[in-house]
Amino acid sequence: MSWYPGTGSYLEYLQHNSYIRDIKGQIIRTGSVIGEQISEQTRSIVASAERLEQTFGSGFNSMTNTLDWGFSRVESALNDVNVSIEDLQADFDYGIGLLVTQMQIQNEHLSNLIDKLDAVHKTLQSPTLTKAREFFNIGCERLKKGLLDKALEAFLEAEKYNDTDFFTQYNIGMLFLQGKDEDDNVINLHKAKNHLTLAVRYAKAEISVDSSFSNLAAQALFHSSLATYFQLGEFDYSKEKKKANLLLEESKGLAEQAIAYNPKFSEGFYHIATYSALLGDRHNAMRNLELAINLDRNYAIKIDTDHAFNEIRDDVYACLTDIAERKKQACQNKLSQATTLLEELSKYLPEQSFSIRTSFQSIKNTYSQAVAYYESGTYFDFLDSLQLLEKIIKELPSLKEQRIDECIKQKEADFTEVRNILPKGNDYSEEVLKIIKTVNKQLVEVQTKYRGKSPDSFFQSIAILSSAKTLAKEARDKVDAEKRILMDKARKQNEELIEKEEQKAKQEEEARKKKWKKEKRFTAVVEYAVKGLFWGGGAGFLLGFATCMVDCANHSTESSADPLNGIVFGAIIGFVGGIIVGLMNEA
Repeated sequence: MSWYPGTGSYLEYLQHNSYIRDIKGQIIRTGSVIGEQISEQTRSIVASAERLEQTFGSGFNSMTNTLDWGFSRVESALNDVNVSIEDLQADFDYGIGLLVTQMQIQNEHLSNLIDKLDAVHKTLQSPTLTKAREFFNIGCERLKKGLLDKALEAFLEAEKYNDTDFFTQYNIGMLFLQGKDEDDNVINLHKAKNHLTLAVRYAKAEISVDSSFSNLAAQALFHSSLATYFQLGEFDYSKEKKKANLLLEESKGLAEQAIAYNPKFSEGFYHIATYSALLGDRHNAMRNLELAINLDRNYAIKIDTDHAFNEIRDDVYACLTDIAERKKQACQNKLSQATTLLEELSKYLPEQSFSIRTSFQSIKNTYSQAVAYYESGTYFDFLDSLQLLEKIIKELPSLKEQRIDECIKQKEADFTEVRNILPKGNDYSEEVLKIIKTVNKQLVEVQTKYRGKSPDSFFQSIAILSSAKTLAKEARDKVDAEKRILMDKARKQNEELIEKEEQKAKQEEEARKKKWKKEKRFTAVVEYAVKGLFWGGGAGFLLGFATCMVDCANHSTESSADPLNGIVFGAIIGFVGGIIVGLMNEA
């Protein structure tokens, strides 16, 4: 529950709604936890109970529709040493201010900024400035330990040595604004405002050193506005309207200065809306509320539990309804655009693509979720639907181009394949030549009639090429069949020729063998005849010679034996015998 005028003093509020660290360093909250009920109007306009549960988790009780704005959310944010008021946005609560200040003194960026400032101002070369920084560092250490009064003492000592240091004045102002825990209470709203005003002045002077001082000036101005606003709890707000309005106007002016230094400071816009609502300036209140909601949608929920807007609650609901309606219209436009893009891509049959079908299915799922959010009909749902639709609208054109490139490559590949399959030349049957002519006609049609990138052009081309591929394969098969027939015929002719050649060679071999045998037989007969001739003649000579010798020995004068006759007779007998033996051996 946020503090607002008429509910007691700011100090009383802190006693029951502060965040502090216990002895174990854990963040705890003082006072009892009381959930604020979220109105039926807000649940119908901004976020359903289901969406509230998704957003705030266990912080939202769907049974009672009550919201404990977010101890868990605040605790999570405060565990980051780099957290600042502007980072918390709608999660900011008056009761966490001290913890944020304690975390900020550990912020690495701010530490570097202090070092940079000291270098520029040559702090180490000045004993006075060095003394001031020493007391400042002592104050920071004490503040981290939760020794609020001692930290304040150190910062005040630092101020004595260097009263123009932004960080010194800022920390003094923040302690006077938030310095309340179980042990100490150093809160003084008037002093807080004075020191924070000085901090603003010195931050402006350092912007030329580092632009970060612009944001620091915004934070100092914002807290100065709070120090002024909380003074409304020091008197009877309902009875002293004039005094109250002066403080509210001053608070509003300081907050307006804060957003001038940091246009993204959502708490600045929200508090301008708060101050304007309490002043009765409905228009300015709603204008700044919308600016805050644009920076963090959770302000649309936070305002439902902020009693400072009770007097203009109807205006709040009207503003939220208007914001939701405008987001609904924006959602309708984006939904129409996403639907058109999705339909255009679908014409290219992306589910058949190996490269983008997974992405396409993911986008379809995202689209379905976006439609579901849109149909839920609340502001949060419209925002989530818009976020998903913008993602789809961003991704679909590139997927479409990727698919078109894929289709072009497929078309070119199919065209080349048909060309490669189609038989070349004209030395084919009439049937094959007729098919080749048909395929070439289809290829010309693809090149001339379907050259665009439209889905019809692609898929007509692919269909024609598919038909052409079938015909080309048919022609190729027929050519192959004809070639096989010719090859079979040639093979048979070749086999017959080989068979004839083999038969001829066999006959020639047999004739040659017969001739050789005849020649061999004749040679053998001649050889035996010659041998018989010589051997018979020799034998006849020897026989005749021997007979003559016997007759001489017997002194016979009439002898019939004659060696010459023996030679002739023996030669004749040997020749005839040789022929007979030769014929018998070769038979």
